[in-house]
Amino acid sequence: MDKIKDAKSIHSILSSHSTKYICVGKIIAVHGIKGAVVVQTYTEKKMSVLEYGTLWIGKPNNPHDLRPLNATLHHVHKKGLVLSLEDINDRTEAETLIHTFVWIERGSLPHNQEEDSWYYVDLIGIIIYNSDKVALGKIINIVDFGAGNLLEIQPNDAHSSTFFIPFRKTFIPEINIQEGYMIVDKKFSDQNLN
Repeated sequence: MDKIKDAKSIHSILSSHSTKYICVGKIIAVHGIKGAVVVQTYTEKKMSVLEYGTLWIGKPNNPHDLRPLNATLHHVHKKGLVLSLEDINDRTEAETLIHTFVWIERGSLPHNQEEDSWYYVDLIGIIIYNSDKVALGKIINIVDFGAGNLLEIQPNDAHSSTFFIPFRKTFIPEINIQEGYMIVDKKFSDQNLN
């Protein structure tokens, strides 16, 4: 169950774009003087970003401002990928792209055939219920601080702080992506969410 496929997403980015596009990275720095950029990838494997066809770049607050990114791999970097950009020829020009997000079209993702495996983007917005069918909140993010994936839940009460649920079958015995819900184990919800 803990397998979540490529196309990790950040909830604040997703809420700004329709799910026609999936955020797969962010330009975080420039590299060298010829305009190469460092892309921090949000995918399970760094190189996956280059396997999805056309890359698009744009800011999250303007969904109509995406433009194609013609890039080639310069080399793999510890923080992501260093890409050479077709129309960018110097460092100053490349610096204007820092903090720009890299997107792919949703349709370019391979169909997920593995059981108990999901794309992050498919989990954002799912409603979490306890075993008594009381809604606890909705998933707004998926994070991993080193001990496995955690679902970040925004409670229904907007004044309450978000909380985390480990994304493991022992804690979440029922998942229905098509219907848009998950059920949290009664023992876990009684001990941790009351």
